Amino acid sequence: MSRRTDEQEAARLTAQADRAAWLAARREGVGASEVAGILGLSPWASPLSVWASKVLPDDDLGESEAEAMLWGQLLEQPILSEACRRYGIAVERVPQQSYASIVRHPKWPAVRLQATPDAYLSAACERVGVVEVKTTSAYQAEAWVDGVPLHYQAQVQAQLACTGLTRAVVLALVGGQRLVRHDVERDESAIALIEAAVVEFWSHVERREQPPARPTAIDVRALERLHPDDSGLEIEAGAHLEVLVETREAFKAQQVTLDEHIDELTAGIKTLLGSATYARLSDGRRLAYRWQEKKEHVTPASRSRVLRVLKAKKETP
Repeated sequence: MSRRTDEQEAARLTAQADRAAWLAARREGVGASEVAGILGLSPWASPLSVWASKVLPDDDLGESEAEAMLWGQLLEQPILSEACRRYGIAVERVPQQSYASIVRHPKWPAVRLQATPDAYLSAACERVGVVEVKTTSAYQAEAWVDGVPLHYQAQVQAQLACTGLTRAVVLALVGGQRLVRHDVERDESAIALIEAAVVEFWSHVERREQPPARPTAIDVRALERLHPDDSGLEIEAGAHLEVLVETREAFKAQQVTLDEHIDELTAGIKTLLGSATYARLSDGRRLAYRWQEKKEHVTPASRSRVLRVLKAKKETP
């Protein structure tokens, strides 16, 4: 191997070890980006999903989450460069997914809060604030009109709590074509709330005490990660489980009835359309009834637990 190749390999191994240390450190506390989850403010996380990420071994990001994170990181530098040009600010970017970039709360380990800002606002070679960079779809543009969305505010206040700084600049690239800037000031009451929530949450982690699951897809996925396999054991249901089962079955029965009504209405609509491709409605909308071709799709093999209610076993006389 050439000297250059040796140096590249050494750099790769160093970066790999640094990321491994960063991943291990993530399990030692609550990250600023996870604060909204434990507060119940996040669209993507919950107390249970964050708890699962702390207690499960090798619980890494899913493919879609990893892809979103990758593009967010790739776009950080051009967004920061344009913000510096447009707003006349100076920033200091820090290495991402690096153990050295982690900043822990001044009261660590009593307050298990840590942060890795995307960059720091710089003045006279000093860090005077944090900079957080976001990329979001055009569908979320309205959420940024009046300020920073609440779940990102929680993240920024957590970063300010860890760094001791008093201000933040939040930059959002909306729809890949519009840069939005909002300034956020340190809020001591919000920080106090976050610190208390982190202390309470971490006590659940230390006791391996699972937070209650909410009726959301986020928590369903978390439960599937926590209990991917069945043990073969049979337990007594108990009153609470009985109520949940009966309520679920009642809703499923209603769903069947609704599906039947929808099928009846669909048949009536198709009958009246006949061979027509479109129909204009009085409010300006249109019905479309046209060909749609689907490519052949082979579902890959998979394995997962399936929830079913089985018929009662007949007792033998």
